[in-house]
Amino acid sequence: MSLQTALKETRERLGTVQTQAREIGLALTEAELKGDAAVAATKKEAFEKAMKDVETLMASAQRTESLIGAEAKANEVVNGLPNDPAEAYRDEGKAERGVVSKETAERFQNGIRECQNAYFRHGEASPEYVSAKTKLAAQTMSLKPDERQALVGNIGTLGGALVTEDFKSEVVKNMAGFSVALSSGVRVVPCSSNTLVFPSIAAGTDPWSTGFSGAWRPAGSVGTDGTAPAVQNQPTFGTERIPVHEWQPDAIVVDPSLLEDAAVPLESILQEAIAETQAMDWDYAFLRGNGIGQPRGIHDYIGAGVTAVKSGSASAVTYNGLIDLMYTLPAQYREGSVWYMKSLTFGAVLQLKDSSQMPIIYSGSVPGTLFGKKVWMTEHMPAIAGAAHPILFGNPRFYVVASRRDLRVQRLVERFAPNVAFLPTARVGGGLVRPVAFVAQSIAS
Repeated sequence: MSLQTALKETRERLGTVQTQAREIGLALTEAELKGDAAVAATKKEAFEKAMKDVETLMASAQRTESLIGAEAKANEVVNGLPNDPAEAYRDEGKAERGVVSKETAERFQNGIRECQNAYFRHGEASPEYVSAKTKLAAQTMSLKPDERQALVGNIGTLGGALVTEDFKSEVVKNMAGFSVALSSGVRVVPCSSNTLVFPSIAAGTDPWSTGFSGAWRPAGSVGTDGTAPAVQNQPTFGTERIPVHEWQPDAIVVDPSLLEDAAVPLESILQEAIAETQAMDWDYAFLRGNGIGQPRGIHDYIGAGVTAVKSGSASAVTYNGLIDLMYTLPAQYREGSVWYMKSLTFGAVLQLKDSSQMPIIYSGSVPGTLFGKKVWMTEHMPAIAGAAHPILFGNPRFYVVASRRDLRVQRLVERFAPNVAFLPTARVGGGLVRPVAFVAQSIAS
């Protein structure tokens, strides 16, 4: 089964389950209105189960979407390699300068994989690692200078091994199943210092993007009396700064028997553990981080540029509140905007009914959308409660992730003897460069 087929079937199943959840929610409301506690309890249990199924299928669909994207990127193989290797050849099979063949790239990546395996299992000073590294170096030297540059890139070591390109690709694929923020479209920008600096222009009054103002006048009305035109000091230029922070979880301690057992997929185990921890930590920080020693999340800008829109209730979301929220966001930012909320919050939205107890919002033909905009469900968002902000709506491209250094894994031996430990580290920052691009739903206290 292809990934596209799997995604289609998952979406169809998700639409069915959402419809069932809505019907159960209606029955639950009817039982509560009639005061039938026994039926209400049964329906409530069924509804919660249905919403868990919705959450699972949504995660599956998001993961498959990310895998499709990762698969497309993987077809490029390495830096600059075209999707179709045939495009790299011109003039009767001669290689285009700066591009390598798919076969060469695959051999190179296999060599990197052997180095990584030897490093994890035996260490940097081991004969296995030295042999694999020597073999890789020989393959590299056999390449033309421009091919070598295209392949080698930034491979190196740091008291251990820099995570290889294929390892990083696997981590990214694993992250896609967990990380909502990265999958939703936030921008990741490499930087070479401890702070990512964006040139900026001071915001104007909506819908004008700057403070530069114009005026109308009758033809010939300026300069006839000897006066000069009015002068203004707009637009005002400045900078937006995103500081970089250190991400470092606890070291992963491995029993020596695991390293000696060649049948154990050590690389896969480490990839899964590191990817899950990294994805969950980063996802929380990009949404809820306070900016102190960690990225500043979107939530931290509420009241500091992100407008809070009241839901109209002290304990629930309302249809009118959602409409107010969506259209409080300036029109120029609604194109490409998305929703962030918990799964049960989205379930509460689907349960909204009119005066005749008919559902107001239907899932429609595209599952996981609200008013035509993608809904990203993440359990890092707050639950519906007094004084909480359970829903964010905005354009994710205005949240920027500053990537200072790639993920690295250091092998630690002496400190954890007789065991061996692996310590992943990365440097990353995050922040909104235009808080006006987001709004938040506020539940009254």
